[in-house]
Amino acid sequence: MKVSILIPVYNNEIYLAQTVESALSQTWADKEIIIVDDGSTDSSVLIARSFLGKGVKVVEQKNGGACRARNRAFQESTGEYIQYLDGDDLLSPNKIADQLKQLNGKLDIVSNGRWGRFYTDDPLLEDIQWGPHIGLQKDHDPVSWLCCNHMSQTACWLTPRSLIESAGLWDESLSINQDGEFFNKVVGKSKGVLYCDSAKMYYRSKVPGSISSKTKEEKALRSLYQTCVTFEDILFSLERSSRTRLASANKYQLFVYSAFPKCPELVEAAEQKIEELGGSQWPPYRGGTLHNLLMDVFGWKFAAKLKHLIK
Repeated sequence: MKVSILIPVYNNEIYLAQTVESALSQTWADKEIIIVDDGSTDSSVLIARSFLGKGVKVVEQKNGGACRARNRAFQESTGEYIQYLDGDDLLSPNKIADQLKQLNGKLDIVSNGRWGRFYTDDPLLEDIQWGPHIGLQKDHDPVSWLCCNHMSQTACWLTPRSLIESAGLWDESLSINQDGEFFNKVVGKSKGVLYCDSAKMYYRSKVPGSISSKTKEEKALRSLYQTCVTFEDILFSLERSSRTRLASANKYQLFVYSAFPKCPELVEAAEQKIEELGGSQWPPYRGGTLHNLLMDVFGWKFAAKLKHLIK
């Protein structure tokens, strides 16, 4: 079975070679590696081309965002299984092989692995902060996995091509949480999620210009709200119950914590959703000592407003 490793690239010249080497180093032999350069203005495309002799395919397009690059890479691919890999992250050598062994040829389930957060050039030199959340470190049916409501990284997944075709491609209109929205759709079309503890990927944090660094922009918050709506729709298409209502309410509550007081219109809409769904049990974010003290005495909204004014 062939695995397509799909790498969207935009101005990743510092890290790209290391990323591609981690893809080439996969112990699973039947693989193709497709890099889509999304209009980089640095030397990323030159670095990508340096791997052409090693069987890597390079596609160039005008800048359209990571989702468009991933969709283009998928259209160029031929593998029965898909491995997405951002241009600054890394895979452990056995990552794909271990997940394929676990999947055993099944095309209606997905495999999710471990992710470690690192900050330097070599994750093996760091004391890795490992995820995912303990609630995700086991096999799940689709609804149970979605109700866990915790983050998993893009490259953790190994996904049958047929599930992606059923779920639909990446939403190119989103500017944040695209991976959460995409894989929620995939999980919703699957018969379950298998957890593979030995399948490791390394997530590089604190990269300038990354999607996660843009969470305060209004466009990003509007995209984030839309992913909450999609999440609710996916859950309710599978099951309408107290647990799916709570999971949806918690998703909207997380949005409220992120958007208040920057987008009052969307905060109000999300709070209305939370009330309609029966309320949320998700606690507010904790911060520094002073922030926590203000929050405990005056409430989390007061602390959030003060933090926003100070910035």
